[in-house]
Amino acid sequence: MNNLSGLEETAMSHIETYFETKLVKPYYGMIHQRALSLTRNFQDAEDLTQQTFLNAFLALKKGQFDGKNPKSWLMQIVRNNYLNSYRSYKRYSTAIDSLTYISPFFQMPECLFYIPEGRLGQKIAC
Repeated sequence: MNNLSGLEETAMSHIETYFETKLVKPYYGMIHQRALSLTRNFQDAEDLTQQTFLNAFLALKKGQFDGKNPKSWLMQIVRNNYLNSYRSYKRYSTAIDSLTYISPFFQMPECLFYIPEGRLGQKIAC
């Protein structure tokens, strides 16, 4: 059983090295730029980029990547992650009258939660 554990550790070490040298270092900037163009928000792009590389690592660990065209593979992951978050947001969000476009990563400003005494039911500007 110890040999199996040693083999697993060696395989995991190779996967981590491959992931870092062949996927993260060469493609991080490009994936982040794509995420930024999709979300139009720096913090959301960071989250989307991180989620993309997490999904890529998990897929790599499961053997779901054949090594061909990593750029295309990562771009597909970032696109799918964005679409999934957008669909999820649309499914669980409520409509806000004053906004015409809502990013899937939209966070409601804190000022909308504060309603001064006597102004219940009125819109409050931020």
